[in-house]
Amino acid sequence: MSSAELDEPRAQFHRFADVECRGRSPLYAEICRAVAREDDLLELYGRTPERQRRPNLLLAAIHFLLLDGAEHPLAAHVPTVAGARTATGTAGEHAVAFCREHADEIAVLLTTRNTQTNEVNRCAALLPALVAATPRGAPLRLVELGASGGLNLLLDRYAYRYDGASPVRVGDGDVVCTCTVDGTLPDLGELPVVAERTGVDLHPVDVRDDDAARWLLACVFADQPHRVARLRAAIAAARERPPQLVRADGPSTVAAFALDGDPGLHPVVWHSNALVYTFAEQQRELTASLDGAAAERDLTWIYLEAAPGRIGLPPLDVRAARDAAGCALVAVSYRDGERSVRQLAAADPHLATMTWLA
Repeated sequence: MSSAELDEPRAQFHRFADVECRGRSPLYAEICRAVAREDDLLELYGRTPERQRRPNLLLAAIHFLLLDGAEHPLAAHVPTVAGARTATGTAGEHAVAFCREHADEIAVLLTTRNTQTNEVNRCAALLPALVAATPRGAPLRLVELGASGGLNLLLDRYAYRYDGASPVRVGDGDVVCTCTVDGTLPDLGELPVVAERTGVDLHPVDVRDDDAARWLLACVFADQPHRVARLRAAIAAARERPPQLVRADGPSTVAAFALDGDPGLHPVVWHSNALVYTFAEQQRELTASLDGAAAERDLTWIYLEAAPGRIGLPPLDVRAARDAAGCALVAVSYRDGERSVRQLAAADPHLATMTWLA
């Protein structure tokens, strides 16, 4: 690749360090800036298919190999695998060396794997959104677009801890979703009843497969062990009673899946940070298909996205989020063929914080 062709991937790594990692992952910020200085590593990254070409895929490949037992001085800088190792040098220099030593394995991962971040903590947004936006007391058919391992479909099996001016504690169990909230959440005393649940994904993940589960863990920032621990607990819970996952092109099929099943259930389509992996045409198709489905049946569409205006709905505000990569939590209600849109909250993408607006 020419120097000019490397400018865009170099900028991607700098943006990821400055925006996605700021205040969240100093380890990945350092690694991204180190990779951005090395032309050969940018060329290695360039083998990634365009649709998946994002720095977090390279970071996940590095993390996956370390979780799989690769021995290297870099491991001492990575909390999820460091153990009793003593760190020497810098994470950036060791990451560069690691990528060069494992270039062939990384190339295979970049060309065969997909970003599959199954952030369970986003259920901390989904739960109050369901309470606020769906018919009270109605049993729900929950369909997730971009479901990955389908762990967010199991939200009713998790516990929730909302901190802030009005702390809220809901549920019990090994999987605990936590979030600091500004504003007053809806009353979570009567939780929604999820009667049916289906995940739609081009590359669904079977969490009963050890290799697939390890890849899900690898997609979590390696210096956030609390997120890795929560994901491990959610994977263990899903292995006992896995959700139904379907391999399909979500934007074109999710409306049909929502209308399938028991007609006595209220359909809810949900997705989080999925639009970034779709093209503009698919986003318009998603909106049009849900508009069409609403002519047949009332339904609710809930999403948590960083750029919600791209899907043909009114532009919404993410500025209330405490994060430069903030997301809007939006509920689109279809009742008697009429569509109404309201923003419920602004949040950071991993739901460490949320400003409830509704």
